[in-house]
Amino acid sequence: WAKANKALMEKTLCNINLDMVGLLLSKSQSFMCMMRTTFGNPHYINDVMENYYRFVGEGNRERIQNRSTAYPVLQRIVAPQGADEPFYYSIETHYGASDHEVFNDWGVQVPGIMMIDWPDRWYHTSGDHVNNTDPTQMKRVAVIGAAAAYTIANADDDMAAKIASETAGNGAQRIGHQLARGLAEMDAATPEALADVYKGAREHIEATVINEKNTLETVNELAADKPRVAGHVLALQKSVEQTGAAQLAAIDTHMKAVAARLKVAPVVLKPTDLELKASTIVPKQTPKVTANGYQGYREFLPPAAELAKFRGLDTGELSQLVNGRQSLLDMKKMLEAQAPGKADLQMIIDYMGVLAKAGLVEIPPPPAAKAAKAPK
Repeated sequence: WAKANKALMEKTLCNINLDMVGLLLSKSQSFMCMMRTTFGNPHYINDVMENYYRFVGEGNRERIQNRSTAYPVLQRIVAPQGADEPFYYSIETHYGASDHEVFNDWGVQVPGIMMIDWPDRWYHTSGDHVNNTDPTQMKRVAVIGAAAAYTIANADDDMAAKIASETAGNGAQRIGHQLARGLAEMDAATPEALADVYKGAREHIEATVINEKNTLETVNELAADKPRVAGHVLALQKSVEQTGAAQLAAIDTHMKAVAARLKVAPVVLKPTDLELKASTIVPKQTPKVTANGYQGYREFLPPAAELAKFRGLDTGELSQLVNGRQSLLDMKKMLEAQAPGKADLQMIIDYMGVLAKAGLVEIPPPPAAKAAKAPK
């Protein structure tokens, strides 16, 4: 369908995929999950969805300080024949297997999220009957999906500014999560591993800051008054940078405390020659990436046997991180912030060479090479 409707895909802002929704959550011991896009497909759809998840989740539960004997539930959404129970929800990272991946594909580039009940005890079994679903949960899912779609489809400049602010607020929490992750990992580090763990903690924050700024940038597509909305977005991007700088300072402070406890010298980071090289390589996509729609770029890639040497590298996400602004070193950090394990920097450089040879990316000469040609 995406291949047959390429013209429609080119003007589509985002995708909301409802996959296995509407379970009676308490019966299945499930959460209504929202799976975000990756750093390679940054988009405000994540935060619009999260806002409505929170609205339904927090609005349909009783709190001890606002118990129903004194105050009503804030925003009760219950179907006439459905269960009157809480909305158990979870905002999670990307999951790369469902229909939203067609839209997230490098050849389509429509950021897509997924709504899914999980765990689903009857998923892909003969027990997957309608009596395991619940009208109330169906209604709540419909409210979230429809409200998010309506909000985006009808967004004016005022709504664009609200979406940007919501995104920045949630982004501060996501950067804070990387801070907490880094502090915990340093606490568990051995003297021999402290330097590597400290470096990773800093890089995870740096990568997340890049993603949050990229996500804010996407809000500009909603603007009618481009300068007004862009100015608001720019101010929020600066606040994201400030948040990241504060978190990095906290990481540095904690590293010194851990080093003192372990009786080792504080870590002093120095980039390797390979890292310096990768920091100067800033590839950009060519029109061939999207020319043939869904997975059309694959026809330009070498045979699978030649690509086998890149096994272990998330080449799909790496390709999507190419935006003409991020260096290969940035991309390495962004890969590692999203998944366990390390990404091989030389392998990243080599794979980008494959994409360049295929005509899918262009790699401008590094700044030093440009400067050398300036006198002519």
